[in-house]
Amino acid sequence: ATLDHWTGALSLYDRETARAVYWVPDAEAVPYFERGAPLRTLLSWWLSDVGLQSVHAAAVGDDDGGVLLAGKGGSGKSTTALRCLDSGLGYAADDYCVFATGAPPRAYSLYNTAKLNGIADLERLPRFASMVENPDAADDEKLLIFLDRHVPDRLVRSFPIRAVVVPIVTDEDATTLSPIPSGQALRALGPTTLLQRP
Repeated sequence: ATLDHWTGALSLYDRETARAVYWVPDAEAVPYFERGAPLRTLLSWWLSDVGLQSVHAAAVGDDDGGVLLAGKGGSGKSTTALRCLDSGLGYAADDYCVFATGAPPRAYSLYNTAKLNGIADLERLPRFASMVENPDAADDEKLLIFLDRHVPDRLVRSFPIRAVVVPIVTDEDATTLSPIPSGQALRALGPTTLLQRP
């Protein structure tokens, strides 16, 4: 059981019966981040019981394979994932997805949402302006897009993971790629995943 102090949401999970309860004081007052990625706590508990892991990462690719985009909030995961919609890659996640070990490991889509950090992000990605669900969002809210309503043909359910990419926002005009040690990729993926779990 856990009580979320931000939302007042109570999550209860019975591992023996695989039943769960999610209770909020006022359904009309559920914040945007919970609407965009609902039941994260309950799903993370259940997923771990069936041998899967919810991870704080974006995921883009196609049936042949794709990448996890790892990093803390504001590192460019969402912007990169949305840019990939126009490149021919499929979209599985911009913030949370499911990871399965194996040979090769796989990423699975968990939510069909995208979140942008306000007007600055929207100015970089104007094509998505008409898709925003909460255009009058407060300054501390992200803009929320339900992609299944607008680009269902670009969404993918799963793919083999070929690499972990750690975006870094710079002032450079051109995007470059360079290899990093696996430990650095893990440091970009692990802490934010763990800190967002109860």
